[in-house]
Amino acid sequence: MMFILHGQKDVHFNFSNVIDLNRWQKLINEKFLENEDIYPGGISGVLSILKDTFRVLSLE
Repeated sequence: MMFILHGQKDVHFNFSNVIDLNRWQKLINEKFLENEDIYPGGISGVLSILKDTFRVLSLE
């Protein structure tokens, strides 16, 4: 799975066991849900970004 953050390099999340899954969940929280650059904060901000992204992609 790959996520691209504005102004940051690509962040890849791969997991094959429970330890990797925990690490993956921690990275998701740090990079997206607790990121102060994303407004509004939390899942609302992430969903807002995804909504805008899909809107732009549908216009292309």
